[in-house]
Amino acid sequence: MRTVVAFALAIPAAAPAFAAEGFAYAEIGLQTTLAEARKRFPSSKVVGDTIYVSDRDRRDQVSGVQLAGSGKPRRVRLSFERPRDPAGRGQPQFPKCKLIETDLRARYGAPDEVRKFAAAAQLRADHVWTGARETLTLACFAGPSGELLAEAVVIVGR
Repeated sequence: MRTVVAFALAIPAAAPAFAAEGFAYAEIGLQTTLAEARKRFPSSKVVGDTIYVSDRDRRDQVSGVQLAGSGKPRRVRLSFERPRDPAGRGQPQFPKCKLIETDLRARYGAPDEVRKFAAAAQLRADHVWTGARETLTLACFAGPSGELLAEAVVIVGR
């Protein structure tokens, strides 16, 4: 008597594309150099490894780009904080977490994990996507109304 073992391999039709190319937001990822980022934000102020994005260069809600380190592991942080008014007065403004998450889900699928915790008596919810060589975290916090606001996207190499 002969035994036949059969199995099926299921591959999602819309598998996220991050595995081969790595994570990015606003066209900035771990492979982005400071020189390349400067070209993308030509009117913005550069201090060390950080770009303070001018209103003129602003896109995808990004207000700051930090490209830390040149070796491995490397870290990229894209910040969303903006002053309430042009003079920098008032409470800072942040985009809604759902807005940034929707964009990331369209590119990379659902997050692999959502970490909910309280830091300094403030509710936080970090959405984490894990790739073969990188991790992308959308750092969110509860604003004054309780709605989650996006603080930053952080991409870290492993």
